[in-house]
Amino acid sequence: MNDFMTETIDENRLLVAQGVESIGKLNVTPAFLKKLGGSVTYQMACIGIEAVLTGVLFNYNEVIEHGNILLMIKKLAKHTPIPEDWYPEARFINRFENFCSLDIAPQTHPAEEDLVRIAAFAREIGIFGNNYLQNEKVSA
Repeated sequence: MNDFMTETIDENRLLVAQGVESIGKLNVTPAFLKKLGGSVTYQMACIGIEAVLTGVLFNYNEVIEHGNILLMIKKLAKHTPIPEDWYPEARFINRFENFCSLDIAPQTHPAEEDLVRIAAFAREIGIFGNNYLQNEKVSA
């Protein structure tokens, strides 16, 4: 393996580690939500999830051109078994995404119980990311 490939693998692992770290900071309590707000908490969960999934997908030579968490999970499923409950959770998270569109639509903000659910899913992804860091190519 040449130096470029070694650097790329190290960067992929760093991306996964950063995502796991971000997910680890999620603590959906009233005090946490009062400090950061629901929107920031949601974005923090999504960024952590996307970092883990992107880093692992890069390791499989998959490049995400445009999409969302559900599409990332579908791509990952081509390489490793994915728990069936990840699909509805990813669809749930995508409900709150602010897509670029010419149509003006009000943004839906997650309620506190939605954020608890999103954080629980993010922790599952974080566990997957930790397993990846320990074993390289792993299954969920």
